Amino acid sequence: MNLHLSNTVIQRLSANELTILEYIYTHYEEVIHMNIRQLSGAVSFSSATILRFCKKLGLSGFSELKFTLRSEMESSIHNKKEIPSLSNQIILDNINADIEGTANLIKSDHFKEIITLLDSDLPLYLWAPGGITSVLTEYLEKLLFVCGRQKVYKFESVRMGEHVLRSLKHNAILFLISTSGTYEPTIRLARLANINQIYLISITPFNNNTIAQLTQYNLHFFTSQRENEGAEITSRLPIFYILSILIQYYIQYKEGNFE
Repeated sequence: MNLHLSNTVIQRLSANELTILEYIYTHYEEVIHMNIRQLSGAVSFSSATILRFCKKLGLSGFSELKFTLRSEMESSIHNKKEIPSLSNQIILDNINADIEGTANLIKSDHFKEIITLLDSDLPLYLWAPGGITSVLTEYLEKLLFVCGRQKVYKFESVRMGEHVLRSLKHNAILFLISTSGTYEPTIRLARLANINQIYLISITPFNNNTIAQLTQYNLHFFTSQRENEGAEITSRLPIFYILSILIQYYIQYKEGNFE
């Protein structure tokens, strides 16, 4: 489900409005049957905030938003057996919208707290459970190596992770990357880290997810949910973007240029 918003529109959205957009993307089938008060209750923002959000999308109001969502749904159902022919520009626009949305969530002061931890002598543990998350974790591991970060360790099984975390007390860092925020083995590791007072850094989607709630230092990424015949093909590029920004700030910090 995608409203095909331009980069300019995404940039103009506040953090609260991005939250509304994320909810609409993940609950569009329910939203088309809601009235504005019901959506207001679901996202915990006022009806006036939702109306301003609709205006920023170039819509006359909530009714037109629902009409647009319904039209997109019907179009998707009609074409579900066809492989969509996307132009390079549409793909680029989708990627740019995700990156711009993520950039709007970045707060440099929050990064500084994380970078201070990364620059410490504390051992840093990375969790690589497989799939795209392992690719992202290996990318982070290589960037840290290039920066000269010592004491970086990676575990690939939850049993090994639990064994390691149980042996640690406070003086360690656990870095979790989650593309959903709801993967149960990752949640188990986050809870164990909290029990043992281990510093916890995470990258999760910009929504109300369990891993973000358990984390002291959480970085959000924004991405619109995309599927093709039931297969989830949501872009992970915003996570690569966050990792690149994080390492860039880390380099500046080590050089004494980060403010």
